[in-house]
Amino acid sequence: MTFSDTSFGADFERLFHENEVADPAVFAEVASFDEVPIYSRRSELAFLGNLSFAAKNRELILAAVRQLDRIHNYFEGSDESATIVRMVAVTGWSIDDEAGWRCEDGTTELIRPNLWLADLAHPDMADFRVNSPRSRCAEFVSQVIGAGPYRVFESRPPDHLPDCPARVYIARSELLGLLPVADH
Repeated sequence: MTFSDTSFGADFERLFHENEVADPAVFAEVASFDEVPIYSRRSELAFLGNLSFAAKNRELILAAVRQLDRIHNYFEGSDESATIVRMVAVTGWSIDDEAGWRCEDGTTELIRPNLWLADLAHPDMADFRVNSPRSRCAEFVSQVIGAGPYRVFESRPPDHLPDCPARVYIARSELLGLLPVADH
C-alpha cells in the first residue's frame, strides 16, 4: 500500500486545517494523553462523494497515517521526551442502535481516525496497554495499511462486546520498544 497523496489530498489538507490538526507542532506536548479526531462532522466528508463506506474509511485511515508521518518527521531528531507516543487511534467500531449493540467492521458505517498521543511516563498511563490484533476491526485496518513501517494493535474489548475493541491503533514500527503490549 502506498501512502502517497490520493486525489483527495487537497480536501484532507483543508479538513486538517479546519479541525486544527494540520500543524505537527500542536502534538508536541501532552499532560497524560489526548485523542484528536481528524473530522468532527460527517458533512465535512462530502468530498468523498458516493464512495462506499469501506472506500471512505480507507481514505480516512490513509489520510490519518499520512498526517502521522508528517508529525513523526517534524519531531524526528528533536530533544522531545522519549516517553511521548504518537499514533492513529481508529474509533467508531461499536454501534448502539434499535437492534442493540453490534460491532462495525469498516464496511457499513463510517469510522473515526484520531491522532492519539500520550506521555507513557505520566502516572495516569501506568495501566495503558495495547493488544495484538485479533478483531475484524483490526483486520480491516491492517488490510488498508498493508505491510510497511506500521504495526496495528487494538484496545481490550469491553465485556458487553468481546470481539469489538474501542480503538484500533496504528503505530510506527520505531515505537515498538515503548509500547506496552499485554495479550490476554
